[in-house]
Amino acid sequence: MSATGTQIETLMDFMMKNPDLARGLIHSVEGRVQSKRLWDNITSHLNSLGGAVKTVQQWKKRFDLPLALVVGHQQLAYYPRTI
Repeated sequence: MSATGTQIETLMDFMMKNPDLARGLIHSVEGRVQSKRLWDNITSHLNSLGGAVKTVQQWKKRFDLPLALVVGHQQLAYYPRTI
């Protein structure tokens, strides 16, 4: 099953609130623990919304696609960029 619009929007909102996680900038041992905890939390939340039920790895892969293909266009509608 594909992710719903609500799930994708929730994932994007979460990543905008956690930019270091979104950019993969958490590299220390403590950071990796924090990253795992954040991904576990958002995965549980996304799966509870109804729609697709995915593993952490599947949600990470899904996150890569919107960044590269979808968010660039939709971000303008949902999140006005500030320069």
